[in-house]
Amino acid sequence: MPGMAKNNILTWNYLVKNYTRLLKAPQRPCRQQLSVWRRLIKQYAPRGGRALVLGSTPEFRDLTAELGIFTWVIDINPKMLFRMTALMKSKKISREKRITGNWLKVELPKNYFDVIFAEASLNNLSNNHEHEILLKKIASALKPSGIFLCRNVIINTRRPTPLGRWYRLIDQKKLVSTGDFALLVRGDSSACVAAKSPFNVDSRQTLKPLLADYARQSDQVKKFIDIYRELFEKETKYLFVYSKIDFERLLKKYFNVKQLKTCRKHYACQSIFPSYLLKKKYAKAH
Repeated sequence: MPGMAKNNILTWNYLVKNYTRLLKAPQRPCRQQLSVWRRLIKQYAPRGGRALVLGSTPEFRDLTAELGIFTWVIDINPKMLFRMTALMKSKKISREKRITGNWLKVELPKNYFDVIFAEASLNNLSNNHEHEILLKKIASALKPSGIFLCRNVIINTRRPTPLGRWYRLIDQKKLVSTGDFALLVRGDSSACVAAKSPFNVDSRQTLKPLLADYARQSDQVKKFIDIYRELFEKETKYLFVYSKIDFERLLKKYFNVKQLKTCRKHYACQSIFPSYLLKKKYAKAH
């Protein structure tokens, strides 16, 4: 986010205007994910508690408003914050504190939040050092009984799936979400050149193989590629990713880690977009 955000300004500003058309689940929270997270919030965060959203995802803010939880929202992009607020179903403005700022620099009160949300938020950091800084801040800001709900894109560094497999599933109408496809291309496909962890996935590099194969594809596959191109052709949009093993090793420095129930609808949720319930390790959080 802080280091990479300067390279993503055009992309994010375009997405602000085209958010609901271009970003589909699981790029946005899917129904099953929200159902699991709602249950956990009810269990761990009391009505009248406090939440923090890293970013401005409207689905999480609607969820905390529904459950009567006061919410801090921090987004570095004021246009995105404004647009995501307009997309909320809830209009309980008095139940939010909205901050335009850098997650690494905004001061957070210690032992304050009952629940913290990060939906691919960590993927927008620049490097491993920034991950360490932010995870320490999150652990410090959580109450001893609080929870950190995190979903993060990881990479398959061993056997990337050939693009042809994803194309076949599209033609067979088994892969039906353009959002699912956009995640799989960058995290688990032969278009992704990631061979180590962590790694900055370059959206323009992953776009090249899609365009090279474009003329030979069915009309349905072309529609998916067209959406992908519209998402990432304006500028390089980096995605900072770890392998699953490395990401969980990083989380375990600061939290007790439990992977949550997997969404069965989206291929990305089943493979490269895991969801976690995290509770801080007290000795390292203070």
